[in-house]
Amino acid sequence: MATWGLAEAKAKFSEVVERAERHEPQEITRNGKPVAVIVSREEWEARKAMPPIRPAKGMSAWDAMRPSKLGRAGDFTAERDRTSARAAKF
Repeated sequence: MATWGLAEAKAKFSEVVERAERHEPQEITRNGKPVAVIVSREEWEARKAMPPIRPAKGMSAWDAMRPSKLGRAGDFTAERDRTSARAAKF
């Protein structure tokens, strides 16, 4: 995602919108902190159409994610790093 300072985004607003439409979302920052994102209308509509993930009471975050694309079996695996920790020098 490209990042623009607010002043630059204002000065080049047409370019920011064109890049959002043709490439990817464009992040706007104020004083170095993210404050807004400009996305294409197509992406906005697609995101609005996605059902929200609302875990049932007592449901874990993992169980809440399972119906999403992130939680489908085979999409990714989480493996624990079983190496021992490095010795710290004090």
